[in-house]
Amino acid sequence: MSPNIIESPSQSPQRLMPHAVSSVLQGALMHGNGPQSFGLRDILRILFKHKYKILMVFLLANIAAPLIYKIIPKVYEAEAFLMVKFGREYLYSAELSPQGQTSSPFARNEVMNSEIQILSSRDLKERVIATLGAQKLYPQVAKATSATLAQKLALIAFDKSFEVTPVKSSSVIKASLKGQNPEVITQALNQLIYFYEEKRREVYKDPKSILFLEKQSAEYRQRLKKSEDELEVYKQQNQVYSLYEQRSALLQQRSALDTSLMANENQVKELRQKLASLEEQIKTIKETSTVSTDAAGLDSGSGESQLLSLRLKEQELLGKYTEENRLVQDLRKQIKVLEDHVAASKRTGSGGVRATKGEVYQEVQKDIIKTKAELSALEVTAVSLKKQVESLDKDVQSLDLLDKRLRELTRTVANDERNYQTVLQKLEEAQVFDEMDRQKMSSVSIVEPARVPLEPVSPKKGLPVFLAVGALLGLGAGLGLAYLLETMGQTIATPEEAERHLALPVLVTIPFKSELGKG
Repeated sequence: MSPNIIESPSQSPQRLMPHAVSSVLQGALMHGNGPQSFGLRDILRILFKHKYKILMVFLLANIAAPLIYKIIPKVYEAEAFLMVKFGREYLYSAELSPQGQTSSPFARNEVMNSEIQILSSRDLKERVIATLGAQKLYPQVAKATSATLAQKLALIAFDKSFEVTPVKSSSVIKASLKGQNPEVITQALNQLIYFYEEKRREVYKDPKSILFLEKQSAEYRQRLKKSEDELEVYKQQNQVYSLYEQRSALLQQRSALDTSLMANENQVKELRQKLASLEEQIKTIKETSTVSTDAAGLDSGSGESQLLSLRLKEQELLGKYTEENRLVQDLRKQIKVLEDHVAASKRTGSGGVRATKGEVYQEVQKDIIKTKAELSALEVTAVSLKKQVESLDKDVQSLDLLDKRLRELTRTVANDERNYQTVLQKLEEAQVFDEMDRQKMSSVSIVEPARVPLEPVSPKKGLPVFLAVGALLGLGAGLGLAYLLETMGQTIATPEEAERHLALPVLVTIPFKSELGKG
């Protein structure tokens, strides 16, 4: 094989490259025969060869980076935080609930969701857009053909840029609004929060509750007055003021009458027994009798009279006490002694004998008359006591009937009083809540109002980052362009490249004409 000679294209000596060698060279360049590897020398050669192109791409990228940063629209985000307290708005209190009972049917998450829905309502957004103006909020809607269309486009943009989210594990709500003008979005968000406070007062306020409660209060006041008047008239007509005291007094009187009646019946029983005994004794006594006197001058008639008196007394004691009573035993001893004395006087017969006019008979007769008189008086008293008891029983029975009606009237008054007080309390609460609404007091507090944001949220990276990214991209693009140009080129620049493509050794290199001229 003959050695190959490489010539510079700019120089044409007598010995030119054969056509076959040229074809082989072009095929090698096209198909890349032989091993394809780059060394440090090749990399440096490519960098040096395309240095101006790399530098130009690098400069263009660094110039484009700040321009792109300037062209990209800046998006700012205004934020506000609200705290939702479990206030009066979420306490259910029926207008006529007993004893003013209140309850809450809402859980904390339901309360938060309710507030978020109110804050996100379409009405608030429309009011903010109408207040500030659609073109001020979103200048791009100025091209709209009509004001209505501008409002709709602004509302769509507002919906996309407005967000309400609850803060995790708290009772705080975060409201945010994005836009290109930080002052405008801050003003819009604060205006929306202001409208939100008014809106929730309208939602939770019942303007008819006070009128309804005032009407109910007047109605129950009239009912209470009517029931009180009926109760007072009933008391005056029936002379009923304190049934408990009146019933107690009647029962005490009846108890005293029962005691007196029982004592009267005992006395009547004793007198009847005494009368029967006297009537039995008078049958054994003669109207006139002859009596003898003893030496002491004591006649038998006197002794018998004393004996009769003691026996009558014995009968009285037996009506009160038993036979084992000491008084009864002592009296019987006296009767025994007197009986023995009378009997002894009759056996001895000492003394004189004289006639009497029935003194014992007269004495017994007097006792009978006296006993009958006492018995008659007691019987009359018993009849009177029984009548009084019957009258008291009728009074108690009548009082019971009056008590039933009185309890009904009293219960009606108590119910009317309770209902009136309940409605009155509800009315006072409604008036207090209405005053709180007028004072703009609510259970939602603004923890942090919207402030003008200083840094945009998009793009998040600043100009230095854009410059650094531009430099890196410019350098990478320049290197990539150099490599691409090198791989797509159809020339061989170095002997090593010729050997690599042709797989043949290079014996001689002929420099360019310019280089020969320099030599």
